[in-house]
Amino acid sequence: MELEVSAGTLKKTLGWAAALFVLAATAVWGWPQVSGAVTGLLHRATPTPSDPAQAAAVQGVEAFFSLDAQKGVDAWVKRMCGLTTQEGCAIYQVMLKKWAQQQMSDHPDLHNQATVEQVEFVGETTRAGATYRLYRVVVRFSQPWDGVEGLKGDTLTAYALAQKEGNAWRFAAPLDEQDAQRYMPKQ
Repeated sequence: MELEVSAGTLKKTLGWAAALFVLAATAVWGWPQVSGAVTGLLHRATPTPSDPAQAAAVQGVEAFFSLDAQKGVDAWVKRMCGLTTQEGCAIYQVMLKKWAQQQMSDHPDLHNQATVEQVEFVGETTRAGATYRLYRVVVRFSQPWDGVEGLKGDTLTAYALAQKEGNAWRFAAPLDEQDAQRYMPKQ
């Protein structure tokens, strides 16, 4: 018994096989990149459980940019002092309290919830006997407002600095590109 296949049928069969191969390859190699990008846009970044410094950095930068004019500046300072070092708390109580108060005064309906959507470890450094870890973060604002330098639409790319205090990691500060340079590891 001999099987005869016409040239037209063979071309159609090979065309369908090639199309199926391309679809399968796209699904296998392309879907993780596409789904990862979509997931990053829709969901909060989850700090790595084995990196408590990253968790402190994410919690701190989210709290820093989550301003609620109805709750007031004292609630914001109390929340920040619960996340930062003792020295950091003093800075929030004196200097950064004025910044937060100004934001809330300028925007009395402000109720922003900041969410870190991406976090990337930049490096660890020691300065004046203190150990720091620096992270690049992408923060999404639920209610963007004027007065946040570097805000593009509802997204801010910034840095979050964590400082080791005893055996624990605490949030130190949000930083812009220029200030972050001081904490980047020397190459």
